[in-house]
Amino acid sequence: MNTALITVDSRRQLPLQTLQSGQLLQVSPQCRGGLILRNAHYAEFVGPGAAIGCSFDVRVNHVFPIGEVQLVYPELMTTKQQAYQRRRDYIRKQQTLIAEPSALKRAHNIYGFLCKLYGAQIVASIPAELLANLAAVLPGTVQSLWNLYAERSQSPITS
Repeated sequence: MNTALITVDSRRQLPLQTLQSGQLLQVSPQCRGGLILRNAHYAEFVGPGAAIGCSFDVRVNHVFPIGEVQLVYPELMTTKQQAYQRRRDYIRKQQTLIAEPSALKRAHNIYGFLCKLYGAQIVASIPAELLANLAAVLPGTVQSLWNLYAERSQSPITS
């Protein structure tokens, strides 16, 4: 059984010290929210069930919650293994989405993926710089994408 540690959202931020402490945490598999973990030159999306903290997040310099996120201590070895596997799954998904040579297409893929999970209104609240870090593009590319959608009056997940 997992013991709830902390709930984070746009009003209650996760202290960086929590991630950088080396303690293994897990985004609760029961929550619907996610986190964007920004490092110096890139960002990762981490969703429900995924491991965070430990040695692989000591260089995170910003945590952006998407929706309400509950963090738990994974107590059982099998739970820890599942959390590591889920983190790898999210990394692989992100790598697949940004494998496109076109920067605009990479931004579209990341934006569309997040819109399917959380809806366009919530994703629109994510700063362009963070989306750019996720998509491995410049922030101006994300802004161009938003402008393109606005001109077409189109949602990114229907184009």
